Amino acid sequence: DKDGNILVPDMGGDSEANLQLLARMLEKQSEATEKAGDNSQKALTVSRLEMLDWIALRQSGIQLRLPKEADHLFESLRSFDSIPPFKKPKTLQAKLRDYQKAGCAWIDFLYKHRFGACLADDMGLGKTVQAIGFLTRLFESDFKDATKASCLVVVPPSLVFNWLEEFIKFAPSLKIADCIKSGQWLKALDEADVVLTTYDRVRVDIKRMKQHHFDVVIFDEAHNLKNITAARTKAAAQLDRRFTLCLSGTPVENNETEFYSVISAAVPGIFGSLKTFREDFRESPDRILQRAKPFILRRTKGKILKELPPKE
Repeated sequence: DKDGNILVPDMGGDSEANLQLLARMLEKQSEATEKAGDNSQKALTVSRLEMLDWIALRQSGIQLRLPKEADHLFESLRSFDSIPPFKKPKTLQAKLRDYQKAGCAWIDFLYKHRFGACLADDMGLGKTVQAIGFLTRLFESDFKDATKASCLVVVPPSLVFNWLEEFIKFAPSLKIADCIKSGQWLKALDEADVVLTTYDRVRVDIKRMKQHHFDVVIFDEAHNLKNITAARTKAAAQLDRRFTLCLSGTPVENNETEFYSVISAAVPGIFGSLKTFREDFRESPDRILQRAKPFILRRTKGKILKELPPKE
């Protein structure tokens, strides 16, 4: 109001939880507000990841001002009803099951909204082909005129040739180059659409790799990033990219610190510092898990049993 007091509307639902959320958001703003000086006419400003919290608050009557691009994203998420179906790319040589089409659509939706994703389906449900389906769609539309490698796939050494075979089988139109030895980096960037490399190669060559901007980075067997203090995890965090897709065959929620590390790789900045995350997780683990829920997709074999081929 004119005296500088905050007028909180009737939020409905869990009002106490909403008020606690508002208090946390206002606390984050206080330091910036002090630096900017007193201006009671200004609405609150928020970061991209804080939008997920603000969506609920704005619907409850809280006013805020966003940059034009961010406001468009905000409105898209606020009015979100369902994920558009995935249109199979013409060059994708794979017959996708319904749950795999849904997985591709989910990844594509988060990509278009510039967040990140962690696909954590059970082993054997085709996480690789879903990732390839998503990439194939990008190269048929968004990346038609790309001149340098737009995508990087980071895998354990034992999976490099498996990924190469899968690309040849399912996406023969894409140019793939492996970069597993020293000196292959620049050539791979110039000749390929997608570069395949290993976690340790990223760790060793990060000074060169971080100079290139990738539109998409995929981390397969993302539990390789479970140790937040490990050199490979720190190197992976330095890769310059627009969108990250983490693939994991195990539930990422099994361990608190591993959960923080893997989801932070997929959606950088989602939890803030590890110290803040631990404090918040101790106080309200359900809220933390709920915050990450939109970015994690896990289907078990039991849930989609009808779609699986019969055992021979």
